Amino acid sequence: LVSEHLSRDHLCRDTDQRSRLRLVVAGLALGYGVLTKDVLFVCTVVPVALAVLWRRTLPLRDGALLMATTVVPYVIYLIVLAFSGGLGGWFEAKSQGLLRALGFVQATGFNAPNSPSLIGRVLDQLGSFGTSYVLLLVCPLAGVVAALSASPARRFLGLVALMMGLFGVYSAAFGTFEEQYGYPVMIAGILAAAISAVELAARFPRARRPITAVCLVFVVAAAVLGIRAEATTDDGFLQVRDWMRTNLPVDAKVGVTNSTGAWAFDQDPHFGVWASLPDLADNGASYVL
Repeated sequence: LVSEHLSRDHLCRDTDQRSRLRLVVAGLALGYGVLTKDVLFVCTVVPVALAVLWRRTLPLRDGALLMATTVVPYVIYLIVLAFSGGLGGWFEAKSQGLLRALGFVQATGFNAPNSPSLIGRVLDQLGSFGTSYVLLLVCPLAGVVAALSASPARRFLGLVALMMGLFGVYSAAFGTFEEQYGYPVMIAGILAAAISAVELAARFPRARRPITAVCLVFVVAAAVLGIRAEATTDDGFLQVRDWMRTNLPVDAKVGVTNSTGAWAFDQDPHFGVWASLPDLADNGASYVL
């Protein structure tokens, strides 16, 4: 789908059955992505629709075939839910999820009441996730650069990054902005940043060396932060377990207040997800993690 062919206005395609088969396989792959996480609709179906309209990046027939096959995995999923009686629960969960994503319900995330400062958290975590934050910021800008390319393949990926980047901007400004919403933005930012760097270097030959230097610095910084993260000891839960053996009674009960702690101690009968005072009292827990 993204192989380049600069002699045509739109993405290269043949007229044989293999071309249609590739589009069907691509559409099913996109649909499976949406099935695993609904927000990926923003960087799958939406860019395909825009690619049909934007400078003939994608022919209408190809775009229609892609979108038609993209919905297949989700339709199958809904049929299974309908027959198993889970359609009502799905509708309620997705409705709440949509309201949260759009910002009408601010239960979690940095825009929720009494939430920590987004800027403060970013500054605190620069030493660990600085290059990730750069990709979040660069994503929509790199998407614009790639979407203006003469190459239809670059334009298509530019539209993907632009839509995902704008979604990230909206989430930060109005929606439920939390860690999970940054992952697809960052992935789209990686692709678009590489493409836009090549695009800018081709358009402005004199800037090739500075662009290359910036890319190298970024890659080195990402590697350094990654190595630092892997080399950092992160055994807080193990320390808790060792401390309990030494300092707490054998039959002590401990309330866990977050999902990470719940996963870490889900096989330990001393721990339970008891986050409120009534829950602690009802389960005989005198300690909280």
